[in-house]
Amino acid sequence: MNRNDIDVKLFRYNPFDLKTVQLLTEEYPEFRVSFGEANTKQRFICYLILLYDLNTPLRIRYPDYILRKIECAKLAEFKKGSNGNFLPEFLEVMEGSNEKFNNAVVAYIKSFGSPDYMALTMYLNIFASEYNNSLKVSDSKILKDTVANIRTLQAQIAELTAIIFGGKEVFDLRTAIYKRIERDRPRVRPEDIAEVIDVPQKLKDNLGDYYEKDIEPLKFIGCK
Repeated sequence: MNRNDIDVKLFRYNPFDLKTVQLLTEEYPEFRVSFGEANTKQRFICYLILLYDLNTPLRIRYPDYILRKIECAKLAEFKKGSNGNFLPEFLEVMEGSNEKFNNAVVAYIKSFGSPDYMALTMYLNIFASEYNNSLKVSDSKILKDTVANIRTLQAQIAELTAIIFGGKEVFDLRTAIYKRIERDRPRVRPEDIAEVIDVPQKLKDNLGDYYEKDIEPLKFIGCK
């Protein structure tokens, strides 16, 4: 997908219009803070709208939430280094570790006046975090808790999606989320972790270009 494929009229604000930065800055205090250079702020806001707008068409085009984040980053022209990885300041936004950006996200989501949509967004972000954690945990007890969290989030996401959107789209999104969890579950079950302990590249490949970081070989607790 490229920018020309997107109907910007679906969004509350045009994600690609430079005037959007000024409009949001005037409307919400959370957007008045500095996000670095002017063009960096514009990229951040573009990404925010593409990913979090209630009517974003990318939710349907990319029902897989992690993939949707990556595609939004590409459309927002997030910068990458010579190694092909997203630069740290952009990766922080994608990972949810930029506090200023998170505050702007909350303000934008609240503007739609839907507590259910706020909750859904929160669950999706936690789901992405738990998914990433499950691929790096070596403690079987922690892993079991993480998988349990994923299953709980799975139910919450399905329920809230049905409440907010309804129709066939709900089935498509729910099916995609379940399919992703079912596809990855064999890699995160305690009894299967041994298969990838000596091959950390398998975990790195599974993370894709969202979490583009080196992964240390896994060890069970007690291993030397």
